[in-house]
Order: sequence, then structure tokens, then C-alpha cells
Amino acid sequence: MMRFQLLLAIRGSMPRLATATGIAVLTTCLACSGMARGADGTEFFEKQVRPLLVARCYACHSGTKSGGGLSLESAAAWQRGGESGPAIVAGKPNESLLIDAINYRSLEMPPREAGGQLSPDEIAVLSRWVQIGAPDPRDAVDKLGGMTREQAATWWAFQPLPPVAAADASNSPSAASMIDQFLQTALDQHPWEVAPPADKRTLIRR
Repeated sequence: MMRFQLLLAIRGSMPRLATATGIAVLTTCLACSGMARGADGTEFFEKQVRPLLVARCYACHSGTKSGGGLSLESAAAWQRGGESGPAIVAGKPNESLLIDAINYRSLEMPPREAGGQLSPDEIAVLSRWVQIGAPDPRDAVDKLGGMTREQAATWWAFQPLPPVAAADASNSPSAASMIDQFLQTALDQHPWEVAPPADKRTLIRR
């Protein structure tokens, strides 16, 4: 009798066990799928979207130059949007002002004076990005020093090195290379003396 009751109890619990197991498996699959989509979305953003934003949008929508109050430098920035509201509705390209503007519907972005409309392939990239949820790993960054791009373009540290003519050390037989020529020119301007040539043993110890 006890064996029969135990068998009935086990049989009665089987549907519940199967349901619980199925839910656990489904939840795990959905979680893995979500992680995969997140990784793929970030890779798509970094390889396709970010370079496009930098090349075609940052000139007017980054830093202190945020046309219409819109910055595209971070997820928080485009979620906040500009004077017309949020630029992107994640997952809904047809409701996103950004996609509307790059298709030259109500707005024309980028404007003609800034290179004109994006190519069909570029429009497709941004449309797909919004369609998959607009994944954007960028964090909002604080402005460092308030320097504009125009100011940065003239900042001394960012200037290319000017060409320098080789020093004239023709009177010095020890100037065997161009570096020696520059050193000899500096020595000629100061009351310094050149150390005598070192032997191989001394050079190795140095």
C-alpha cells in the first residue's frame, strides 16, 4: 500500500518537475541570448556606429558644439536629447528623431554645408543600431578644461614638429652621425669638453 501511494505521489509531481525544469532551461537560454545580443551589439557599435558618429556627427554634436542642444558623445547625452527631445527611441527607428533627420524628412542632418546626407549604407548602419536597441557602452565624460576643438587645434602640444636643419659640425671630426653633429653644435655654444672615447670594457660596464 505504501509503495502504491509513493508511486502516485511521484507521478503526480512529474508535471510540476517538468514545468519547473522547462522554466529554468528557458530562463537560462533567454539570459544567454541576452548576453550574446549585448556583446554583439557592443561590437557593432564600436566597429560600425562609433566611427560613423565621430566622422559625420561630432563636428556639430559634441563637446561645446551641440547643435540644437543635442550631443551624441554618450548614451546619457542622446537619451537626454536636445531642444526637440530625445534623439533616439531604442528599438523604434521610425519614432527616432535621429533616423528621421538622417533621412532628410523633417530635418536634414548632417546639413548640406557639413558634407550632406549620409550614404544609404551609413543610414542603414544607424537604423540597424536603433532597431537592436541602440546599445551604447559609452559613459558620460566630464569636460576637461573647457577646451573647444578650435582651441585644441592651436594648442602647442598638438602641433606637428617642424623640420629641423642638420647642424653644421663639419669642423669636428668626431661628429660621425647626425646626432653627434647636434651634440657638437651644443658643445660649441658652451664651455664644455667632450669625454675621451671609452674602451670596449668600459662601454660594456656602462
